Amino acid sequence: ARGRNICGRGVPADRIARTEAMYATNASHLLAGREMAKEMPGLKKKILAVIDDRTHAGCLALHGTVLPWNADFYDADHGRYFKFPPAHPHCRCHVVPWHEDWEATRYLEGVPKSVRSDILSAETGDVALEAYHGWAG
Repeated sequence: ARGRNICGRGVPADRIARTEAMYATNASHLLAGREMAKEMPGLKKKILAVIDDRTHAGCLALHGTVLPWNADFYDADHGRYFKFPPAHPHCRCHVVPWHEDWEATRYLEGVPKSVRSDILSAETGDVALEAYHGWAG
């Protein structure tokens, strides 16, 4: 479906709908994260891009960036700051809560509980990557 903008040029309705849907989703994630941060000191936001052959270069550059909840991301391609995606039309990035204490456990998703104790150091909470790679093959 195509609509008309005020200049008379065609505007793909699906682009507008997808971009606005991502805006609403990420706005709700930001608000929920701010509430979570009140009870969880050190909670931050992390931007994640969908990585494939359609990923925008600016999104790829921002992928994995971690900032405090109230800080702004910077889109160098468009020269602007933003609190949460979308950074541009068709942007598929999203914001998730992030805490430094969670970093070590990200490798454990999908690992059977019986194997986790061999991988996760009881002393430091760090992932023993050799053990993880041994399990993962």
